[in-house]
Amino acid sequence: MQDDTATTSQATDVARNPSPLRFICSEDKEVSRLKALSNAAFFGVEALIYPSLEGALAEHGDSLIIVPTETPSQNLARRLVGTADHGKALQDWIEEAEAFLQTYRKVRRQVRVMAKAPLLKGDTDSWQAVANQLNIPLSPLPTEILETKETEPCALSHLVSLHLLQITPKAQALATEIEAMICGPCPSFEKSSELVTLVLAERKAAETEVTELQNRLETLETQREQAVSKNELLEESVSSLLRDIETQSVRQKTLARELKSMSDLEARLSRSAEELLRAQQSIANKDEALRLAQEKEAALERRVAEQSENLHALYTSNSWKITGPIRKISLFLRRR
Repeated sequence: MQDDTATTSQATDVARNPSPLRFICSEDKEVSRLKALSNAAFFGVEALIYPSLEGALAEHGDSLIIVPTETPSQNLARRLVGTADHGKALQDWIEEAEAFLQTYRKVRRQVRVMAKAPLLKGDTDSWQAVANQLNIPLSPLPTEILETKETEPCALSHLVSLHLLQITPKAQALATEIEAMICGPCPSFEKSSELVTLVLAERKAAETEVTELQNRLETLETQREQAVSKNELLEESVSSLLRDIETQSVRQKTLARELKSMSDLEARLSRSAEELLRAQQSIANKDEALRLAQEKEAALERRVAEQSENLHALYTSNSWKITGPIRKISLFLRRR
């Protein structure tokens, strides 16, 4: 029954505040998480994410613009990580802080600056601060969407950043003004006592890591000695292998010469076989020509025999004998 009442009350409040939530965020990973947290915290209220303040102001919406940002010490600590030039890191932060304040001083009534780390973590107090600023109810955030640990920079860098902000008047003034603009809770690790604890923990972890590295170095040294012994054995094996390779190389060259000789012999045999085949073909052609000539000669002999028989028959015929005188007279007349 209480749940139904709460749901009805929430729906009524949402209906009274139909304006979407507007956030400024440009990092893709942070955009998706911010939208997921907003949808879970404010059921039924649309979350609009803009990459810049100019884009959000151009919409002419009447709802406040939430600007998640790093705290001064967190931003400077992130710059200090991995660099030894603290002066340049501080100067870069001062320039960025001045640009930030110059932009947001003009629209202070329209924006609410929130600490980014607890907001993205899903800190209930941080999201309750958002709800209070926008006058809308906050739904309980599901456990699976929360992060159990804040993403803090190197604790030592954070301590250094706090020190730099305190000893530099201009930086201290800028940091104080930005911190005054931040609504809601700041990251818990910015407390000096927690930072000292974190530094000590980091030192202990570093000492443990050094001990582990020393042990690993000793193990590697032992392995190196073993590797040297194995290397000597390998060198002997390699020498033996090289001798075998040289022997095999000589044998391979000998086999190559023999193979070349065999190849030349096969080539000669192939040429001889081709010549033999051509000779056999030539003999076959000549045999065929001889057979045809013999057949032609036999045919001519048969024809000569036939002609001889015909002449003999003619010369022995009665008509030849009867016409003999006539042929003689004819021959005589042709001679005259």
